[in-house]
Amino acid sequence: MSDRSPNEEIAGVNTPDVRTPRALAQNLDADTITQQLSACLQTPQGNPPFIAPVGFDEALSASDHSEPISKAFKQRGFWPWLAYFLVTKNGDKLSYFFECLSALPLDIVSDIAGRVASVPVEPTLVMRLQNTLWTARRGSQRRSQLQQLGIHDFPPAPTSSPLPEPSPRKRPRVQPLHNYDNTMSVIDRRNFHNIVSDIPQTGDASTAYYPARDKPVEWPRIVENTNPWTPDPDSLHNYAYPNASKIPLVFGSELGDMIVRNENFTASIFASFPSNPDRCRLVLDIEAGMVAPLAMKLYDAQVVETRRQRTFRLPSGAILEIMSAVRLTNTKLSQWEELLESLIGGVRNAQEYVNEVGHGLAMTKCLVMEVPGATNTPARMSIIMDPMVLEDVIKKLWPPERSY
Repeated sequence: MSDRSPNEEIAGVNTPDVRTPRALAQNLDADTITQQLSACLQTPQGNPPFIAPVGFDEALSASDHSEPISKAFKQRGFWPWLAYFLVTKNGDKLSYFFECLSALPLDIVSDIAGRVASVPVEPTLVMRLQNTLWTARRGSQRRSQLQQLGIHDFPPAPTSSPLPEPSPRKRPRVQPLHNYDNTMSVIDRRNFHNIVSDIPQTGDASTAYYPARDKPVEWPRIVENTNPWTPDPDSLHNYAYPNASKIPLVFGSELGDMIVRNENFTASIFASFPSNPDRCRLVLDIEAGMVAPLAMKLYDAQVVETRRQRTFRLPSGAILEIMSAVRLTNTKLSQWEELLESLIGGVRNAQEYVNEVGHGLAMTKCLVMEVPGATNTPARMSIIMDPMVLEDVIKKLWPPERSY
């Protein structure tokens, strides 16, 4: 997966110290190379992951798939190709590993790839690639690219079967429900999708606010006054349903893929900018298929989906049924960094989070996810943000020239 010539000097290394490919190969024989490649497929991924391996999309569109070594792994199937990608994705290691393989005859390289193909793959890695290829919004495009490369044995679509039993050494930290400040607070929301919970209604608001699919927004979508600091304390600062094409301006590719799109090319994104700037929120509806892996990654809460019903599996093995919806709260900000990317600074600078840190709290309530019981229903993510950061988000999603 490199255009580098086998005899090309490695950048940043003095010429006298550069060893020849065959000298490098003495350090990595066929068995050692096989072991390193196999280890990439047998490394546990921690919590059931959902984010594509870094550089995965670039690897799919790379121009070196016809290069003999890459081709040898590709011809052996998806998992050998993935192992080769994983072990060579680091630039420094790519140079070293590629040179070692280049020193070997192609029939031995092909034999190495065949041996890697017989290695049992870590279940959480299988889950990660299932989400990458099937659940993520770009899954169809990724599968098509693999098929164009002649790779057809990629993992099948995930089923709705329960997640693997949690390891006894590290079980999900699900606290008893009688504690108000626990990880999961049960809520009974009969009309879960009828109203944005953090946007107050005033006496002159005669219509409901419907953020669910195919429901019109009857409150103002966009505020004409671009200055959030209005002198009127009762004014509503509600923003809803931006054009879906604006998503990449604010969100990273993984989170952006999860946001619900609607038939009218809008995205289920909402912003609450109330008179109290400490309560500024960004609200997102998350695709139903991503609810279970997100709950585990962000809250260590194991969601089991069976027969169109979501439940929680407790550490004891007991099942907690979700009758209407539950609100997941109390999480570590560090668990959200990979997902929120640059937006994490908006949470870190929010006054509520600053207050939590000042009180020595290790867990934050600034990041909430509401999970409905039905498996085909999106989850709702509510993120308290610094008003200046949220204002910048609003300007990107709802440009002033499109205000009305």
